[in-house]
Amino acid sequence: MTIGKRLREFRHYKEATQAEFSKIVGVSQPALAAYEKDEREPPFSVAVILCRDHAANPEWLLYGVGPMVRGRDQELIRQALRVTKERLPAIIPNATFEQEADFTALIYQYLVENGAISPPMADAMFRMGAVNE
Repeated sequence: MTIGKRLREFRHYKEATQAEFSKIVGVSQPALAAYEKDEREPPFSVAVILCRDHAANPEWLLYGVGPMVRGRDQELIRQALRVTKERLPAIIPNATFEQEADFTALIYQYLVENGAISPPMADAMFRMGAVNE
């Protein structure tokens, strides 16, 4: 994913229109639209503002690595645990602690990379993991 696509994703995360978000980062709306379409590279000042004032994770924003928002790890861990506790018993009724831990780690990694997981995707991951054991 490009930096333009990550800017767009962060804007959606902030639930802002292009006009609102362009004011936040100090650029014109047409310039923001060009960044999001990968027609132009955003100035470094955009990344500085988002990371400094809006908790954007600089590694995610610049390179696509890690969670989108700093300090979101605990939230993602809780979500991974919740998904595992809710969905795994239907796939592996008597899962061991090690299986639960492994699947929780797998779901967590998926959440870090993708931001969210649907119940069907979680079930598919659990089924694939159960087959591979």
